[in-house]
Amino acid sequence: MDRTAQKQKDLEAGQRVQERIQYYFLTLTFTLLALSVQTAKFDGTNTEAIIELTGWALLFISGVVGLLRLDQIPRNYKLSIHMQSFKENIDDAISIQKEDPSLPPDKKLKINEFIEDQKKGFNHFESQKNALLENFSKLYWVHKYGLLLGLFFVLISRGLPPIRSIMG
Repeated sequence: MDRTAQKQKDLEAGQRVQERIQYYFLTLTFTLLALSVQTAKFDGTNTEAIIELTGWALLFISGVVGLLRLDQIPRNYKLSIHMQSFKENIDDAISIQKEDPSLPPDKKLKINEFIEDQKKGFNHFESQKNALLENFSKLYWVHKYGLLLGLFFVLISRGLPPIRSIMG
C-alpha cells in the first residue's frame, strides 16, 4: 500500500471515530436531559429549582446545538468533494503542460486560463469550507460546555439537599 492510500485510509478511520463521538455526545446530552426531567423533585427551595431548570435549559441548548452541528456535516463533505475535483483538474492541466512542452502558445494560454479558473473555484470553496469549520468550532464549544455546565447545574441542584442535611 502506498503512502497516499494509507493516509486516506487513516483519514477515513479518523472521520468515522469523530462522527461516532459526535453522535455519542449528542445522545448523552439528550439522555441526561430526559433523565433529569423524569427524576426531578421540586421539594426543596426556589434556589434549587432555579438551578435545576437552568441545568435543563443548558442541556437542551447543548442538544439543539449538537443537532445543528450534525446537520452541517454533509455540507462539509460536499465542499471537500468540490475542492478535490478542482484540485484534480488543476493537477491534470499542469501534467498536460509538463508532458508536452512543445504545445502551441495559444493552447498554453488556454491551459493557463483553465488553471486560473480552477484555482478561483478552488479558492471559493476553500473559503466556504473555512467559514464552515470556524462555525463548527463555535458550535462544538457551545455543545461541549453546555453539556458540562448543564450536568454541573443538575448535580448541584440534586446535591444541595443532602449537603444541607449533612451540615445540619
